[in-house]
Amino acid sequence: MRSLKKSNTGIRSKTWMAAVILGWLALTVGLYAATAAGRLLEAAGTHETVVQLCKGGIISSISLAAVYCIQTKLLRGTWKDIFANSLRKGIIHFLTGAGLAIGLASFGFIIAGWQGWINITQWHASPQFTGSLATNIIFAFFYEALPEETVLRGFVYGTLKSKLHAALAFLCQLGMFLLVPISVACLQLLSGIETGNLINAEYVILLLCFGTTLQLLRNVTRSLWAPIGFHLAYLEISRFAVLQREQRLFTYHESIPGTGELFVLFFMTIVVAAIILACLLTVRRFRANQRSRLRLL
Repeated sequence: MRSLKKSNTGIRSKTWMAAVILGWLALTVGLYAATAAGRLLEAAGTHETVVQLCKGGIISSISLAAVYCIQTKLLRGTWKDIFANSLRKGIIHFLTGAGLAIGLASFGFIIAGWQGWINITQWHASPQFTGSLATNIIFAFFYEALPEETVLRGFVYGTLKSKLHAALAFLCQLGMFLLVPISVACLQLLSGIETGNLINAEYVILLLCFGTTLQLLRNVTRSLWAPIGFHLAYLEISRFAVLQREQRLFTYHESIPGTGELFVLFFMTIVVAAIILACLLTVRRFRANQRSRLRLL
């Protein structure tokens, strides 16, 4: 009987470990397949909007379908175990996460303007800008925010937390988040595809800080939709406000080079958000400990 119990325990431990690896692998393969398909479509002269929508559809289809099968078939769980919230609460949390990113970035621009670091010279709100923004929101939602948050902050972290200490699960999820773009870049190099992102120390630090903020938001709100909203808003702020691409909300000039990216996008939007969320989580746990002590008295 003891040997049978040990055998069953070993099988269960291997099952959840295999599930985590398979979930991460699904996201990695989905991202690689999407980028490869995008390169082929671009080479064929396909319109940029069609390329973006195809890439979003590919990665979401592969990663979400795989995670659904792993969650329901391998772990015998349900889809609700990942998302937890109802649609109504999900929308509220989504808007909360997006509002946090937008609010902090706005304060960043206000502070930078007040200090004379940034000077906004022209606004570019137009129907063309609105169309580009709407298209990119759809693309970023299906290509980045939805699959990454569902797989990493939802499925992977939830599975790890059910078997490991919360802090260890947090760190493991963060490491797996970092490994996704690195693994995809290696696959692209092996297959002769031009890599999309330059993997350097700055990029690694950005990913670690961004992943920490997203996971803290997930823990504070207990909702997957909050980090999805924050992730999506951050991407749009980056592409249409800070990076000053052809389609942008406004044009600004910096008296100190890098103020937009370092101060507004990185420090105010990511680091300050992480500090706020960490404080909220600490206060919540302190109150929970106080209540448990009062019950014992």
